[in-house]
Amino acid sequence: MKTTFSYLERVWKRKPLGSLVKRDLVDVADFLRDFVSERHQRPLSYKAIQRQLGEVRSFLRWAIGKDYL
Repeated sequence: MKTTFSYLERVWKRKPLGSLVKRDLVDVADFLRDFVSERHQRPLSYKAIQRQLGEVRSFLRWAIGKDYL
């Protein structure tokens, strides 16, 4: 999850959770699709992107449950 939050921070900067819109989620998906690993010099695999998006989904569900969204 630590990696996921670093990706979210790169895309959303310090945007408040309450101001997120659907376009922000599309931006995360686009970022993951275009991201090239600095360590391996390769784009993320389809499976890695799906895992990251699943973690984003879990985080957003948690935020909704806590009334942050």
